[in-house]
Parts: sequence; structure tokens; C-alpha cells
Amino acid sequence: LVSIGMGSITGLSTSDYAIGALALPEFAKPALSDFGWTIPLALFIAVICFAVIRLGLLAYEFVRRRPFLLLPVAGVVIALLAIAFHATSGRSAQEVLFSGQNALPSLVAESGSWSISALLLVLAFKGLAWGVSLGGFRGGPTFPAMFLGAAAGVLASHLPGFDMTGAVGVGIGCGVVSVLRLPLTAVVLGVLLTSKSGAGTEPLVIVGVVVAYLATIALGKAFGSGQDGGAEAAAEPAPA
Repeated sequence: LVSIGMGSITGLSTSDYAIGALALPEFAKPALSDFGWTIPLALFIAVICFAVIRLGLLAYEFVRRRPFLLLPVAGVVIALLAIAFHATSGRSAQEVLFSGQNALPSLVAESGSWSISALLLVLAFKGLAWGVSLGGFRGGPTFPAMFLGAAAGVLASHLPGFDMTGAVGVGIGCGVVSVLRLPLTAVVLGVLLTSKSGAGTEPLVIVGVVVAYLATIALGKAFGSGQDGGAEAAAEPAPA
């Protein structure tokens, strides 16, 4: 309904604000090793996303005191993080900037050109830039979480016995559930974005999303209700 309304009112094609299924290798059936690596990957992504949301809350508490002065400072910090990422990894600064919606398909399609060090750097720098952005800029958390989850999945695919298609699907689903706490939505997104590669990803996504969801709840209880508040405070701010 939203897509039809947007198209008729604005004249935009739905392809202007949609992502199709990602180009991934065929993956018909998961192996036991895929399930084994899914659990630590889900925990890893849950910890990253939880840390980013907490950073966003800290940035919000800092920026809201003098927004007209401190928002430009936050923008400069994000720019410096993007420049530092480019200087250290040799990859485009745009991998750190923006929501990741446009960068996600190319990240997956060109995964062979990403070194392990570059993947670690994009997780670090984009995570920091996203956390700072959540402190005051407008937008939402979903696409950055999907991008970081996919990057973590590509990184995890270097592990022995972990298929890249399954790892990327798990990463996307775990990223979504870690910030939105909506397990069914996370499973649907993870499965749909890998749907052209076969049905092998589906059971891995379900297991990964459940693990990441439980881990996120446990982290919220262990470190206070900050992330619950963060879901409300970060509903407005924008991703890097």
C-alpha cells in the first residue's frame, strides 16, 4: 500500500527505494558446520549492534544539550571516520557514509575483492560512524544494521565450512533483529534477500535470528534498559 501510494503521488519507481534479492552463489542445503558457525556469528553481530545503539544513546545525551553547536561537530567526526577508513583500507569512504542501502548489493557481489582486514575496518569505522549519527541526525537503524550484518557474514564466510550465502543471510537477519527486536521481520528480510540462491539459507537464518534476539535481550538486562530507551531515542536519528 505504501509503495503504490508513493509511486502514484511522487512519480517515483518502487525500484528507487527497494532492494531486490542479492546476487549470491547457489546454496541448496546447509551442512552441520554452517549451523555451528551460525551461533557465534549471531552472538558477534548482537554485541556489535548493542554497542552501536549504546554509543548512539551516549551521543544523543551529548548532542541534545547544544544541538546547533554539537551537531556540526558530530558531522565532522563522521567525516573523519570515513576518511580514516579510506586511508587505512583503500576502499571508498562511501562504505562508511550513508545508510548502506546502495552499498549492500555491491558488498555482496564484490565480496571476493574484500580482504579480511578491510572487512574488520568497515565493521569498526561504520559502526562508530553509525553510532555517532544516531545521536542527532534523522533516519533509522535498519539498513545500517543490514549492511554491518552482511559485512560480518562475508567476514565469517572465511571460516572453514561456512558457506558465504548462508553467512550473509544470517548476518542480515541478526543485524535486523538486534536493533528492531522483531524476529519474524528479521527472518523474512534475511530469507527474501537471499531467496534467489536456494532454500539452504532459511534454517540458518531462523537459528541465527533466535540466538541474536535472545542475546540482545540478555545484553539489555545485563547493562540496564538503555537499549530499550535507545529504540525510542534512535527512532528519529539517522544512520551514517
